Amino acid sequence: MEILKDCFSGRFTVDDGRVIKIIEEQLSMHGLKSSGLEKTLAYMEKNNVQTICTEEILRLSESKLLQGMFFAMGDIKHLNKFRIGIVGTRKPDEYAVKLVADIVRRYKNRDVATVSGFAEGIDSLVHRVSLENSIPTIAVLPGGFANDYPASNIELKKKIKEKGLLISEYSPYIKPYQLNFIQRNHVIAALSDILIITQGAMKSGTLSTLSHAMKLKKQIFAI
Repeated sequence: MEILKDCFSGRFTVDDGRVIKIIEEQLSMHGLKSSGLEKTLAYMEKNNVQTICTEEILRLSESKLLQGMFFAMGDIKHLNKFRIGIVGTRKPDEYAVKLVADIVRRYKNRDVATVSGFAEGIDSLVHRVSLENSIPTIAVLPGGFANDYPASNIELKKKIKEKGLLISEYSPYIKPYQLNFIQRNHVIAALSDILIITQGAMKSGTLSTLSHAMKLKKQIFAI
């Protein structure tokens, strides 16, 4: 029974040692029971969760902090587009909200996809405005797909799955632990062809993403 895809070849299967190894390592690291593997694979089959090769599709070979495989739900073809990363604070002011919405709308009818971190505030705004303007959007999650985090984004998550792409380094039942957010920020930076930094505090995920992007020598814009 084939439920996973090795990039475009369709050759990852539930029996593939690379997939099973990563899932088992994550389950063990987070103290989940051995039955978690069977539960995870059942969830992946039911929800059409795919896996993606980091090196071949995401052009991230320059980053040594990625595990080499992502879990994905949605249309992975959006990864072929030029990717615009946009990140910002969870509590934006009126100016930031208006400006970010205007920036996203400018990409309508362009062959691009937006990328953000699915957090409340600017990230969610990027995803929503993208969908409203028929712009593919890629949401990078800090945990597995079985977790509804943040709870306020349950409906947005469904819409992104239908019209965009959800992506995570974590198998479905891994919760969004604190360290996962730092790694999520690295993924956003690595995944984005360019990165737009909006409003954010000095000690924040926004600045963390900026730091990762600078190390990866990405082109960065700020407002």
